[in-house]
Amino acid sequence: MADDPTGQRKVLRAGGIKRRKQILEATLRVILKDGIRGVRHRAVAEEAKVPLASTTYYFKDIEELLSETFLFWNHSAIIYVDSIQDKVFAHINDSTADHIKDPETRTKLANVVAGFAITFVLDQIEGHLEDRVLELAFHHEATRNKKLRHVVRNRLNGHRDSMEQFYRLLGSSNPKADAQVTISLMLRLEQEAVMDDDEVDTAAIENTLNRHIQVMFLAAVND
Repeated sequence: MADDPTGQRKVLRAGGIKRRKQILEATLRVILKDGIRGVRHRAVAEEAKVPLASTTYYFKDIEELLSETFLFWNHSAIIYVDSIQDKVFAHINDSTADHIKDPETRTKLANVVAGFAITFVLDQIEGHLEDRVLELAFHHEATRNKKLRHVVRNRLNGHRDSMEQFYRLLGSSNPKADAQVTISLMLRLEQEAVMDDDEVDTAAIENTLNRHIQVMFLAAVND
């Protein structure tokens, strides 16, 4: 069984696993339609087309339901993020620290990494817009929901740790700060796109990320 930060998960048979998944998927649909405030046991049960008693059996309260729904939603996102990180690290690992300090090599490597970053952010926005809406909703609710805050913080810490590793490989003297800057920028670009009524300005996103990666590469290798 996976780690359980809430300490509340039950041992489930196949039928129970299927019903639990129905409830979690329904909770995501309710959030998209009505926001976090729309998540109530009765509303979720109606959306999932299951008895009300099922929602209270598998999730004792709304806080637990939201925390478990976040973990369920986040599981698929981790797979995609990890695949992008693996590609980036592969390129960095192929270069020695002295090699990266060479201006021409650094520029080429920065362009490759910027390309990955641009592809990732644009896919997050254009290919997974509903996920970005859910992410914003979960982050907002985490400010007042202790159980949810715990699992959201763990996810963000995982992203930061991976980004720290990236800057450490570049030779940065302060990889933690560099990681925070990059993650904050990417989240901000995604959030602005979600809240923009107009068509996403992909050129602006590409220019911003290109500029950021070039500057961060230069700062890291010159530390």
